Amino acid sequence: MVTLRQEHQVGPLEALAKSHWKEFRPTMYRGLLAAGKLDSAAQRAAEETVAGMKRVKEQLLKKGYTDQQAEQGAWELMREEYILLPSEEDQKLLGENPTPENQGLMNLLSMRGRAPRVLKVSD
Repeated sequence: MVTLRQEHQVGPLEALAKSHWKEFRPTMYRGLLAAGKLDSAAQRAAEETVAGMKRVKEQLLKKGYTDQQAEQGAWELMREEYILLPSEEDQKLLGENPTPENQGLMNLLSMRGRAPRVLKVSD
């Protein structure tokens, strides 16, 4: 079973998502807050990030990376998928020309029910 350090657990990542969104995506943050969906969106973003990190970390461990290297690599691959989204200055609307980095959150927010993308780690 793949485990993650405390800072990469749902609770801390949920708090990081809210903090990041408040600073870098204030319009989205205020909209989620006003709709009563901020907590659930941040929790789902954190849960999807943790699940993705575990998948990637497991792949990296199988390729011979150390535990620390695998976790850092997994964080670097997954952090912009749902949590550390581009600023509103860089990308006004997340749904407009979605990038791989924010498509995951768009799926969560739109409740399309798509499975998160699977990242393949190559040599």
